[in-house]
Amino acid sequence: MEEADDEPLFCERAAGIDVGKQAVMVTVRVPSETRKGGRAQETREFGTTRRHLLELARSSITPTRVLWRDLQAWWE
Repeated sequence: MEEADDEPLFCERAAGIDVGKQAVMVTVRVPSETRKGGRAQETREFGTTRRHLLELARSSITPTRVLWRDLQAWWE
């Protein structure tokens, strides 16, 4: 995890997911372990096969809220 710039706290543990044809990118933001009131974030890439999605489900990424946005309509 890397320290993130301060932003207003939306929820304690949040994640954003970008789902593509070849990859799933996940960024999770959690409370910092080293800076009181700070945030830490980690971005990880997963494949789109069943095996990779199960890996994502079993990973240490444990948000309480997830933001997902489908941009396909923008590209048509």
